[in-house]
Amino acid sequence: MQNDVILALHGFLGQRQDWFACEKHLKVHWITPAFFTSEAPVIERFQQYVDKLVTSFLPPPGIGKKKIFLGYSLGGRLGLYLLEKHAELFDHFVFVSTNPGLLDSAEISRRLASDQLWASVINNEPWDSFLQQWNLQPVFAQHTLEPGRYEKDFDLKKLAAALEIWSLGHQHDFRPLIQKHQNKISWVVGENDSKFLSIAEDMKQKKILQEYCRIKSGHRILFENPQELCELLQKLF
Repeated sequence: MQNDVILALHGFLGQRQDWFACEKHLKVHWITPAFFTSEAPVIERFQQYVDKLVTSFLPPPGIGKKKIFLGYSLGGRLGLYLLEKHAELFDHFVFVSTNPGLLDSAEISRRLASDQLWASVINNEPWDSFLQQWNLQPVFAQHTLEPGRYEKDFDLKKLAAALEIWSLGHQHDFRPLIQKHQNKISWVVGENDSKFLSIAEDMKQKKILQEYCRIKSGHRILFENPQELCELLQKLF
């Protein structure tokens, strides 16, 4: 397995070290780019950014026996664009706590407005105030906080840009693509993450997904139950 490769993309407010617990459990070659440091690439539209990820981080053909994509939350949404444009580069795609896209025009408008407001909070309010407000969102309620989220570790302009450029309101609805590639997809949700559990169950009922995986966790699976996630990944090699 040491020659196998996982390209792992973190979520919003994510960092490379978010994958450390998984790396300890699974001895493969991990590629874990960071989006929001001062050294990270400029935030661009989804399609252009995933092209940059492929050329910058993925080993060329012939290196690595098996290549797995792993994306958490926002990283999973970026991964849907990788599936759309570069499906042949990966043997399997694992989407963790990932939204496949919005369906309702009113919901899309609300999300665009919400993400613009969050970007304004980042640009205009103290970091601690933003972080406290962010963690009070219902999807994170009563669940584990992401550790080590300090202002000094982030480029705030990139965070604000990501909220607007990578807003869920700008994302495609990827359900048809997921259905097309369902044989090479693992869809993972926390069993206590009611919103994303409902999305997964709806896709299963509509035969967009053959099945999905439940993990004992809320939305933040990487921090609440990395061991169970890695046990799932182990089965793919």
